[in-house]
Amino acid sequence: MEYSDTQIAAADLILKTLLEHESFVNDYKILAMVKKRYGIKATFVIDMLKDDGLIAQHGEAFLKLTSKGGKAAKYGMKWHQRKLDVKDQVKIAGWLIGVVASITAILSFIMGLLC
Repeated sequence: MEYSDTQIAAADLILKTLLEHESFVNDYKILAMVKKRYGIKATFVIDMLKDDGLIAQHGEAFLKLTSKGGKAAKYGMKWHQRKLDVKDQVKIAGWLIGVVASITAILSFIMGLLC
């Protein structure tokens, strides 16, 4: 998911807080902390982190850091975003190589039939 600069900073705060507190923190504490520091509602950022698989709900009132989220907490959200961008570029490159190889095979087959 695409994060704004403020959302990246809030996500870093959430992930680092979870890392510092043995991977479990009350979600109300995080909501208040993000609201106080950045003046934004953290619910959307928390939902984005959940969708990305970086945190998970643990019970009704606690958030839990996932192993993927631990790496993002350690290295930062900007690193995590760059890593995702590189993975997307590799997927696109693989797809393009497949398309070029298929076209080359088809052209070679047609040339073989004509000659």
